[in-house]
Amino acid sequence: MSNSAVVRAVRRRINFYLNSPVFNKYGRSLRDFIVVTVLTVVTFFTLLFGAVWLIDDGRGIHSSCGTPECIDQ
Repeated sequence: MSNSAVVRAVRRRINFYLNSPVFNKYGRSLRDFIVVTVLTVVTFFTLLFGAVWLIDDGRGIHSSCGTPECIDQ
């Protein structure tokens, strides 16, 4: 096998993987893939922080009662 045949085989193999559905999902562009991934992670953490921030911290009507004095009431 000559050197040029090896190069063609390697290029064919690389193009096969680059044209697979995983890479086509984000348009074969690494920059687009990274942008979509970063936006997804930032959105997830923003929503997670917002959900934790909005959950009642035990004050008011929804407070949990775990002390013996509170349970006896």
